Amino acid sequence: LWENVEQLREGLESMGYDVYGETHILPVLVGEREDTVALDERLREAGVVAPAIRPPTVPEGTSRIRVAPQATHTDGDIERCLAAFEAAGEEVGLL
Repeated sequence: LWENVEQLREGLESMGYDVYGETHILPVLVGEREDTVALDERLREAGVVAPAIRPPTVPEGTSRIRVAPQATHTDGDIERCLAAFEAAGEEVGLL
């Protein structure tokens, strides 16, 4: 599990995403609600389930995508997730 978490964290951060926390759940800070929802939608279209977390659950301006890798994810799964985040981030204008 922790190898997958670290691989995903490092990949997301190398793209320019801010990833918070020290647990296996990786909150990827996006900021604005609309951008977060748009990123969530593009990720779902790519087959990645990583829900948008937005106000009132978190404070305004701190909307995020919650990523929860599992021990059963393969290196290929992690790479597909990262590719989806890169493509979606570019499409939404976050990267």
